[in-house]
Amino acid sequence: MPVAGLKVRHTAAVWLTADVTVLRARVHAAGHYDTATTREQLLMDAFLARTERYQRLMIDAVDRLGLDRIGTGAGHTVADLAESVLAAVGAQDAVGRRAAGG
Repeated sequence: MPVAGLKVRHTAAVWLTADVTVLRARVHAAGHYDTATTREQLLMDAFLARTERYQRLMIDAVDRLGLDRIGTGAGHTVADLAESVLAAVGAQDAVGRRAAGG
């Protein structure tokens, strides 16, 4: 069942998304892209292409359904993100959705 259709009491949902440049930087750093072989770089590039497409599709769906979404781009601390998530959850009156006018 998609998140948009959940009707479970005491359940909340907030989608966390990252800018494509953040995703790319993280994959490149974790995979040691600069020192990787050409084949390894091609695999990372293919993974990133799939990841970027998935992210675009998910953001479009989340926004179209009016679900809560928070960008996790560079400059946000874990504490800042946790506070943002808890604030979003606290304002929800349905899974992933803020109360009317909220």
